[in-house]
Amino acid sequence: MKKLITILTLAILLALPLCVCADPPAIMMWDANTEPDLAGYRIYFSLETGVYVFGGSSSQNFLAEIPCPPNDVSCCIYNKPNLTGAGYYFVATAFDIDGFESLPSNEINSLPPGQVKRLRW
Repeated sequence: MKKLITILTLAILLALPLCVCADPPAIMMWDANTEPDLAGYRIYFSLETGVYVFGGSSSQNFLAEIPCPPNDVSCCIYNKPNLTGAGYYFVATAFDIDGFESLPSNEINSLPPGQVKRLRW
């Protein structure tokens, strides 16, 4: 009986994955905006390339808003963890103290995962 329990335990352990790993993140970074009325950045995502609806947190494509003063490089990086699926596309905008939003940055995608991608305006 002890041998049977040992064999069953070993079979269960071998059937388990070697690592319970989270999906790699999408990491994006950009150069700091130098305009004196900068209030921050907004990150948008899409499952299709080039398909975005802008407008801040009310947008179906809104992902994050990052408050940031002008020339502050510490807020020019965003890490979106736990992406699953085939891939996502991202753009960023800058917004000012009056809520006006810039044109979007270049588009980046989440594949291959875990790499830092650079956004540019």
